[in-house]
Amino acid sequence: MQSADMITCRDCAEWAVERWRGWHPTSKAGASEALPQLPAMNDGKCERCGGEKPLALNHIIYQNYHGPYSTGLPDYFYLKICSEPQSRRRIGSFYLELPYAQANLGRISLETLIGAQLLSEEWKEAQAGIQRDRKERALRQQREISSGDARRESIRMHQMRSGQANNQRSELIAKFKSMSALERATAIITEWPLPLYAYPLSEIPITDGISELRVEDKVALHAKIASMRGEWSGLRKILETYI
Repeated sequence: MQSADMITCRDCAEWAVERWRGWHPTSKAGASEALPQLPAMNDGKCERCGGEKPLALNHIIYQNYHGPYSTGLPDYFYLKICSEPQSRRRIGSFYLELPYAQANLGRISLETLIGAQLLSEEWKEAQAGIQRDRKERALRQQREISSGDARRESIRMHQMRSGQANNQRSELIAKFKSMSALERATAIITEWPLPLYAYPLSEIPITDGISELRVEDKVALHAKIASMRGEWSGLRKILETYI
């Protein structure tokens, strides 16, 4: 059984610490969260690699890892080697005496950790993910800004066209007011560029000029207002008495 005052190999410990991650330092941890089986030092040399750098287990602690998308509980625990011996308990950290002093706690051989991803590489991948998210968010924001600019430009153009149409309507009506009823009736057939519903028939009547229109002009005017209602339906009935 490994204990806090046991001396292990620093080289092997550093190698294992770079790769190990688990959930919680208790005997309830699953087999996949078993602690690394660190080698002992015999006669000042590591029984595994032959290294001569000693390290006491109470220099190795658990740390919480919160990834870039973590919102509460840590994603996992990882191991850290400290320059000084650590107390039995620290906030969010426990040195290895606690799990190693308990019976039936699983061990994972260092050979099994060979295929594990280095935490530094995992960190790089996480940072790359953050950068991708930032770029995607920036692109979404730019699209939203562009879309907003397009909507504002569309509104501006609509307002401009509406203003132009209103000005044109006002100019036409002012021009038509100066005409005789016959000239108005003729102009309605040949020159009126706006929809007829924009013509204020009650304000600028053309009824008195209808009788003076040519037959073909009366037919053309009747065809033009055939589907219109309101005041135009009354005008249509008058036209029907002439054609």
